[in-house]
Amino acid sequence: MVAEIVIAHARPTRLATAVRSTLLQSSLGFLRTRGHLDRYLLVLDPANKEAILGSIAPAWLPIELAVAHYGACDRLDLSLEERVALGEAVGERIQGPVMKTITRGARAVGVTPFTLLTRFDSLWGRLFQGGSIQVTKTGPKDIEVEILGARVSRFAYFRTGFTGLARAGLRVTGVRVAYVHTGPLAGGWLVHD
Repeated sequence: MVAEIVIAHARPTRLATAVRSTLLQSSLGFLRTRGHLDRYLLVLDPANKEAILGSIAPAWLPIELAVAHYGACDRLDLSLEERVALGEAVGERIQGPVMKTITRGARAVGVTPFTLLTRFDSLWGRLFQGGSIQVTKTGPKDIEVEILGARVSRFAYFRTGFTGLARAGLRVTGVRVAYVHTGPLAGGWLVHD
């Protein structure tokens, strides 16, 4: 099969400058639920603690807070499975209701999961100001996601968590995701700053 770009990168691609507070708050909530919050607070840069913990209302936060958050999460050194599970939990919370509504309508007119992936960039836009994703169909049941212009993508925790977030969205559509691969700068998730 010839690779097919489902969503092309935004042109021009601007660097990400802001992150939605709901992404960080959902992440913190699940770190707490899974018993990792105390360790997270120990490894989080104290200069960012108040801004990250105090961002209760939905708002755009400087990307530097996301960099601090995902850097601290990386330092937790959680297993791949734990990072993906945390990403799935965040994904279900953030996109579950929206994806369920879209999926109900889509199934009625015969839309496939790959058709739904054409809206994946709108999810990115709800979470980040700037940066870009490209989704490429690489096989009958395979996709590759490339991230540009997002400094958070350098963190393994973010990449695997974002994989889990994508899995959660696909699961809501009825797709069973059996395998996820994350590469540091190549492989299933290509990531560039």
